[in-house]
Amino acid sequence: MSVAVAVAEATLVAGGTAIDAATDGVPGGDAPEVVAHASLAVATAKVLSDPTANEVSAALFEVGGTRSVATDLNLHHCWRNARTRTLHDPVRCKYQHIGRALRHDTPPPLHGVI
Repeated sequence: MSVAVAVAEATLVAGGTAIDAATDGVPGGDAPEVVAHASLAVATAKVLSDPTANEVSAALFEVGGTRSVATDLNLHHCWRNARTRTLHDPVRCKYQHIGRALRHDTPPPLHGVI
């Protein structure tokens, strides 16, 4: 679990760094290629972090045993929050945009869908 979390965190940092490059007023930072790179970096982080969030939050119950489902511990909030966030912004379209960018050098849409 810790390896999966570390990988997800690393992609989130890469996505944040790409966003910073596209928004910090760096010369050329607002160039379409830089914005597209940031969008794809964030999409990659989302694709990697969604299953990690679901797997790790569900594993809390496996590791914790039957006591982990007790209402007073509120561990169910971790799983429910992860599940809600992953359902809110599905990754299936992100795979398509990432694939098009890699295969055909097609930038993702700029309207926030990715």
